Amino acid sequence: SSLFKLQHLRNLTLRDCNLSGDLPSSLGNLSHLAKLHLSKNYLVGEIPVSFGNLNQLRDLSLADNQFSGNIPFSFANFTQLSQIIISLVRIVSLRNNQFKGPIEFRNTSSFSKLHILFLQQNKFNGHIPKSISKISNLKNLDLHDNNFTGSVPNLANLEYLDLSYNKLEGEIPGSLGDMLELMLSHNSFSSFGKSFELSDLTHIQSMDLSSNCFRGPLPNGTHLVSVDISGNQLEGKPPPSLINCISLEFLNVKSNRIKDTFPILVGFSTVVNVLILRQNELYGPLYHPRMSIGFQSLKIIDLSHNHFNGTLLPFYFSNRREITNLTKRSSGYMGDGYSTNSMEMLIRTDFGGIDFSGNNISAVIAVSIMLNLGTTSYK
Repeated sequence: SSLFKLQHLRNLTLRDCNLSGDLPSSLGNLSHLAKLHLSKNYLVGEIPVSFGNLNQLRDLSLADNQFSGNIPFSFANFTQLSQIIISLVRIVSLRNNQFKGPIEFRNTSSFSKLHILFLQQNKFNGHIPKSISKISNLKNLDLHDNNFTGSVPNLANLEYLDLSYNKLEGEIPGSLGDMLELMLSHNSFSSFGKSFELSDLTHIQSMDLSSNCFRGPLPNGTHLVSVDISGNQLEGKPPPSLINCISLEFLNVKSNRIKDTFPILVGFSTVVNVLILRQNELYGPLYHPRMSIGFQSLKIIDLSHNHFNGTLLPFYFSNRREITNLTKRSSGYMGDGYSTNSMEMLIRTDFGGIDFSGNNISAVIAVSIMLNLGTTSYK
């Protein structure tokens, strides 16, 4: 094609153009390209070796195609790249393909401008290379939904990290406690490293550690907005910093061994939108003097399968408009069997629900509130 004779071309964007077939090796002739976007097409096969000639690239996106095989060139050639996304759709991306094999960064000094690296939703395997930690300006790293194994190296300076849906194990290193968002769900992590365990997580705002093998107490966190630690083996009382976290909007501790009384709810009662405490060892009366203002922002609450008792006062749900605003479309979300698996949820402004089943409480039940009381003993 005459396109590949334009050796001084700087910008080539053919996103969502229904392109199909293999990438031609003549693409490597465009050695002055600074931006290459071929995402959301039907391109297949392996990346040609000649691709390694594009050493002026700053912005690369091959996302949402059907590429396969190993990446046959060294990233060390791409000294100008500031963003690499080998994943679903972003600014620079190879993601959501079928790339496989290990990844490596032999000369990290070549990546002084790299700050985004997205390699998610491929078939990369092996260990996460320790050399990634030496990419000094890297801020966002997404490796989720691959086949990475082993432990996590120290990854300093990151602001966003997603390692979900891999086969990682071992302990969480202390260096991960300094970022803003930490996503590690669906792995086999079993413990927090000592420096992580003892540190105050003053920077983390969003943390998803669900579906792992964590035991013991949870580290302190003071600025958390969203926390999902469901499906682990955490036990004991939650840390005081979590109870008093005034910014917490989403909390899911489902299916653990957390043991505490109702004051666990007190600190963040005015801001929490979603509160899922299902299947723990929580106990005692559903009352505390500091709860006089109720849950001001609550949309979804699940206290089921614990050991709560006593009286549930109506003013706890003073913002009943949020809880009861159920449309026909959104209420179907819960399905017929929601009492046994309720609150596996998608946050919606037009949806709400309550589940207190499997406790021993009494309540004044307002007809305007949808209640799933299941096996609750109530008067």
